[in-house]
Amino acid sequence: MAEILSFDPWKNPLTKERFSHFLRTTPNNKLQVIRFLLVQQLLEEGVITGKSIALDSCPIKANVKENNLKTSVKNRFDKTRIPKGDPDARLGVMVHYPKPFKPKIEYFWGYRRMTAWLNHREGYSVNRKRIYRLMRENKLLVQRKRYRAVRTSQRSKPRATRPNQFWGIDMTKFMLPGLGWSYLIVVLDWFTNKIVGWNVSLRARPAEWKEALERALCEEFPWGARDQGLKQIFCSYDNPKGNAETKRVIRTIKEELLWLNEFSSFEESREGIGN
Repeated sequence: MAEILSFDPWKNPLTKERFSHFLRTTPNNKLQVIRFLLVQQLLEEGVITGKSIALDSCPIKANVKENNLKTSVKNRFDKTRIPKGDPDARLGVMVHYPKPFKPKIEYFWGYRRMTAWLNHREGYSVNRKRIYRLMRENKLLVQRKRYRAVRTSQRSKPRATRPNQFWGIDMTKFMLPGLGWSYLIVVLDWFTNKIVGWNVSLRARPAEWKEALERALCEEFPWGARDQGLKQIFCSYDNPKGNAETKRVIRTIKEELLWLNEFSSFEESREGIGN
């Protein structure tokens, strides 16, 4: 079997998806030949005597839409219905035991979906409150998964010890009469709190962010930045203070410039911010 599937069972175990595809696409007579050859080889090597026979079976979950309980399938539990995705699959029961002799039962349909199914598919006129009460009394409600927010940072924030070691980039927007929102992108040196690059535009696409960054690179590294070992790091998705320096500078710009001046044109706003 390993030779047919081209894998080494001792080094690279076969994935579940590939083995399931092999079982679905391989005719049953070939599997019987493999079983016969395996038993014959065990008899020749003296591992088994062949006096006793033990049979066992293992249910394999077919990869068909009928097994996805979150989808709506007509006559899902009809024993005579053959799934189109796997004609050899048949309706059965598969019990999962996460612990010995403790079956795990999961419910996917809530009381709202059950009410809709009974009203529109089965033709019953029932109220959702009654379905909720019955499912609650019989412990058939879906268990809600409650996730707790992570309030502490999972990694420390980098600290700059020299100029041009770490830069922060962020954006804010302000209103221009007759034009709408304008966007200011700021690139800040975390060590000197110097604005090394910025850009004002009517849009906030990645191209505008790139233009502000290129402006900072040309200003701080006029001889070229290719050999400086630059790399991008992320430090804010789980740390509210990850980009605090840049946000604080933007707040100062809004308090002392953008909120105190009413720019009448886009060119005037660029000139005011540049000065």
